[in-house]
Amino acid sequence: MMPERLANTDPFKAVSEMVGSGPFKWVANERVVGSLAVYERNAAYKPREGKLEQWTAGPKIAHFDRVEWHVIPDESTKANALISGEVDWWENPTSDMLQLLDRTPAIKTVVTDPTGIMACMRMNQLWPPFDNPKIRQTLLKVIDQKDFMIAANVTDPKLWHVPSGFFCPELPMGSTTGLSVFEGKRDYAAAAKEIKDAGYKGEKVVLLVPTDQAILKSECDVAAEMRRRSA
Repeated sequence: MMPERLANTDPFKAVSEMVGSGPFKWVANERVVGSLAVYERNAAYKPREGKLEQWTAGPKIAHFDRVEWHVIPDESTKANALISGEVDWWENPTSDMLQLLDRTPAIKTVVTDPTGIMACMRMNQLWPPFDNPKIRQTLLKVIDQKDFMIAANVTDPKLWHVPSGFFCPELPMGSTTGLSVFEGKRDYAAAAKEIKDAGYKGEKVVLLVPTDQAILKSECDVAAEMRRRSA
């Protein structure tokens, strides 16, 4: 929800003020783009009474007067900052750094969200070759969810769910029904023939890959290799 005075400003100009109504307020004058964001306790905020805290429900209680969010692109630098005490918390440590953090007595690693993060491969259905549903269906036969999970979270199965459908496995709508397509050996040669028979004419396939997030980059590398092997 946006204050009326901001909603009435020129829609082609960026909003220069962020107003928080929750337990914390953004400290705009301390922001360093790409490096630092600062939040302070909102003295005017009153948490709801009663009820238990549960995910996004319940009272929102601020336990700190000030929170600093540091943006550190390099994974090794993040790990060293945590080990040295420069920072107190790292939200999503990469799998290769988890082993280092687990060996550090002063650091505790825990799974705070059992539903995890859903990784989705979305193909552009407006343009060849993925405007052809037969080609999209054939690619399902060469997707190995374990390969993606190992690339993102090493070989520890406690850190990932396989097989996984469209909804998080831990949620009420989560289901493994119909996921047998992801099981068994991947036959890339057969898939390549099916794709060619479906009408693939050698169109160039371009992947959008975020290079600033190691986990997503690793998953995209697996997708690129999968596509090359089934070409």
